[in-house]
Amino acid sequence: MFREITRKAQILDKEAVENILTIETWGVLSLLGDGDYPYGVPVNYAYCDGKIYFHGAMKGHKFDAMAKHDKVSFTVVSEDLIVEKEYTTAYSSVILFGRVALLEGEERKEALIKMTDCLAPHVDHKTNVDTVDKCRSAAVFSITIEYMQGKAGRLNLKK
Repeated sequence: MFREITRKAQILDKEAVENILTIETWGVLSLLGDGDYPYGVPVNYAYCDGKIYFHGAMKGHKFDAMAKHDKVSFTVVSEDLIVEKEYTTAYSSVILFGRVALLEGEERKEALIKMTDCLAPHVDHKTNVDTVDKCRSAAVFSITIEYMQGKAGRLNLKK
């Protein structure tokens, strides 16, 4: 169902993919939007326990698109260096496919705590919990990953 990367030498192993997802904090969420046009929107996220977590408003284009169709893709670019002499780019990136869900109740609270712990590791856990307890208006979503792959341009940059 999911396509494999064509250039096998560029494939990142699972550890490298998860490292990118853990270190980075912004990705592009791609949805089926209004009129069935693709809709890609940058979101702040956390990768915890094998899932992507993000938050947003309870209304708007993103919310409507996710309510209409739960299949999504999510892309993160970790490195990006233009190599002018080679007319190319040195990069690493991850794309994943999965299903998005609106979280509610205790599941929402737990996900929001995971997000704050991942995105603000320098803040003590109790402060993160207290902050989450005060945050009642944000919608919280998770992406259950069905397939993910990463690749990197492996260039000899010493030329």
